[in-house]
Amino acid sequence: GLYKGTVKLALNGKPAGEFPVEIKVNAFALPRRATLRCSTGMVGWRANRPDNWKTLGLGDEEIAAITKNAMDSYRRLILEYGWTPTMFFGGVKLWEEYKDVGRGISVFAAGKGKENEEWLIKNNLLKYAFTYAPFDEHTDGKVPEVVEWAKKWRAENKIPVLDCYYGSNVKPLFGLVDVWLGQSPLSSWWGKPTGPLGWGHLAVERKKAGDLFMSCNASLQWHVEFDPAPGRAQFWDDFAAGVDGRYVYSTCRWTDDVYKKNWTTGNYMGCLIYPGPHGITTCIRMETLRDAVEDYDYLAILRDTVGKAEAAGKAPAALVAEAKAIIGDPKLAEKVKTAENINRMRNRVADLIEKLAE
Repeated sequence: GLYKGTVKLALNGKPAGEFPVEIKVNAFALPRRATLRCSTGMVGWRANRPDNWKTLGLGDEEIAAITKNAMDSYRRLILEYGWTPTMFFGGVKLWEEYKDVGRGISVFAAGKGKENEEWLIKNNLLKYAFTYAPFDEHTDGKVPEVVEWAKKWRAENKIPVLDCYYGSNVKPLFGLVDVWLGQSPLSSWWGKPTGPLGWGHLAVERKKAGDLFMSCNASLQWHVEFDPAPGRAQFWDDFAAGVDGRYVYSTCRWTDDVYKKNWTTGNYMGCLIYPGPHGITTCIRMETLRDAVEDYDYLAILRDTVGKAEAAGKAPAALVAEAKAIIGDPKLAEKVKTAENINRMRNRVADLIEKLAE
């Protein structure tokens, strides 16, 4: 329904004005687990490291209470939501390499695959996890090495494998790679294009076998001067392309000079959450990432709702046609590159969900 009210402002305890508020609450809920499977690569702090909490100005007693179960809770909650932290279980010790510059690869200890696997199984989260094959952005020439590594890994471990690979020699990796990062199912080496998305027939076969395809990076993680709306639109393109997730290279890079320099520049590159005087604070780009993931949820709900409505044969044909035009538009992202257009389209999607569910 529609809820109306007034927000009253006060300054130093004295009335300073007021303004009206009107909120529309839709008659449907977002899924508990995000539909789009996302992942963070660089997570530049560890919740169980007391030094990172001292940055927030917390006392030793409070830090001890927080860090006792912080990492366990973080890993469990983030996996339950559907945002997988990158996991290097194959002995790659990139955290040690990068720890002094505020960023690191994995929130799980490197070289402890079995221990981490047992934790994932115990918490019923194994199917949402993966290990990042230690051949980042490799070439076609590296494929034999990747094959050898993946065969050995799968013989000894149950954790799925993600491979970041931009080349074309994909067939040797079939049955060894579970999550394809940076591979477009539309690429010619994935075979003959098939409807409705135009994916190559080999990609369709791998999808049926359980493989996932993830797009790579998002402009929302980079420079603060970027307009956030086009970055959010990238996630609408993910829906139109039919991919299963998006890999975000970095969300947190904490150094002693976090507010002066991040990575290679002074505009907070690769950092979306920050230490603040009252705890961890977020930013517009991080909140826009959340909104973008939920945009995908809206579209997925509309897709399911129109399918049910069409099967029941009760929904008005005009509404069904409008909904199918939205969810089937390969250039959907081009229509939501401004804040106004995003809000307009998202509101229309919500209206269609409600009307088709009646």
